[in-house]
Parts: sequence; structure tokens; C-alpha cells
Amino acid sequence: MVCMEDRLDHARRFIEENGIENQVSIIRAFTPDSLNLPELVERGIISSGFIQGRHRETRIREICCSLGHLAATLDSQLAGFDVHIHLEDDNEIYDDRDDINSLIRSAASFEWQLLYFSYSHADMQRSQRLAEGVYRIVGQLCTNAYAVRSQARDAMLDSWTPINNAVDRYLRDFAQREDLFVLGAARRVLNQDRSVFGSAIGANREFPPPQWSPLFLQKLLSRLISITKLGGPRGYGEVISLIDRYRSGDRGSADSSDLALRMWKQLVRDRPTPPL
Repeated sequence: MVCMEDRLDHARRFIEENGIENQVSIIRAFTPDSLNLPELVERGIISSGFIQGRHRETRIREICCSLGHLAATLDSQLAGFDVHIHLEDDNEIYDDRDDINSLIRSAASFEWQLLYFSYSHADMQRSQRLAEGVYRIVGQLCTNAYAVRSQARDAMLDSWTPINNAVDRYLRDFAQREDLFVLGAARRVLNQDRSVFGSAIGANREFPPPQWSPLFLQKLLSRLISITKLGGPRGYGEVISLIDRYRSGDRGSADSSDLALRMWKQLVRDRPTPPL
């Protein structure tokens, strides 16, 4: 687990809640004031072009996050692990052991290289449901909880530097380029606590990013409802999140009588769902 100094309490509570005290090593996160950018560029660890331009501050925070994931991955290689699970320090504090074990059992039948406990913006139309609770996913983002097998890990390390992208985009692009077998939970097992988003780029939305990449119709309907107030005082992000939960099969928390969902079901009544 890569952890910011001021997130240690939260991280330790998460570890204790899930009963993994003796199975997790904590690596101190990189911070912008700890970086020697010229030296990192000279050593070929980061790309000089990545820190240029008007998004420089955002890119530096992305570099910090990427360096943390890179350090944890190198630590796994040096330890000779066949599989390692990478956790960020901002997961919600719940006892998720039952859901985690269920996901691992579902995934055990497949020769995956990357296994995402949580992800966002995956392409539902290109992903495939393989078994109860698990999808082969494409286009995934978000790196708060994922597992890596050693073969994929070693290949990742060979191409990780110089860093020229955020870590979630690097892993997405690497998986697609290498045609890796990437599995993901049908419903998120571990969620980020966006109220305490301190280890990554600051949270600028009240609602979590959608698990599945929003469709054009989903965006259009969400914008329409948020502007016209047809669904009450809900914003664009809230409607996107509501429809995403419904698309993810989380029907229990998504009231099917809700106006937004009634309109959504009418718009997509003939669209196929990902095959089993």
C-alpha cells in the first residue's frame, strides 16, 4: 500500500477492518516537494515533455502517484511474489472480506494477468461477462485496488519509464497494447472514499466516477435532467452515477421507479447487454 503521511491512520483502520495486518507493507507516498525533477528526467524515469505546459502542477501530482505504484511494483519483483495486490490509501473503511473472497473465487477459473477490485470508465460494449460477479474488461481506469501476476508485472516494469502518463492510463494502455487478460468485479468490491481524496488528484466531484464509460445517450439524458430539473435538484454527476449503478446491475440501490431510470430504460430498451 502506498500511503500519504497524513493518511496513515485511515490506511491502518482499513487494514485492521479487513484483517490483513500481517499481509500489507506500507510504502510512503511521493509528494511534489520531495521530487528532484531535473534528476528524474536525466535518469530517464520521467519524460521531460510530460511536465511541460499549463497542466504542469497536475502532471507533477500524477508523477507522484505513478512513482508510488512503480515503487510498490518493484518491491513485489524484488520479493519474488507471484501475485501482488496494490492498494491506495483512500479506500472506504468497510469489512469487504466476503466480497473480496467471492471475487477471488470467481477469478480463479481464469488465467488473468490483471484483476481489478474496483475500476471506472471500462467499455461495457467491449467487455464480456465471464461468470457470476466477474467480467473481462477493456478500457479500465482507477487504481485504488488491483492485483498483478508476476509475468505482467515484469513486462510492465520494462516499459513503465520514462513516465509520460498517469498510472491508470498507463496500465489501461499497456493492457490493451499487450492484449492482457484483465478481469474486473461486476460490481465494485472496494470503493474510494472521495471525501478524503488525499493520495491522488483532488476530488472535484461529489459522486464516484462511473464504473462503465458513459454512453452518449446517458450523457445527453443526464444533462437534460440536470438542466430542466425534471428529476429534482440533481446534478449531472448524480444522474450519471444513478444510471451507472443500474447498468452495473446494482438494482437494489437504484430505484427503478425513478424518473431518470424510467427515461433511461425507455431509451435503451433494445440495446443488448454484455454477453455471458
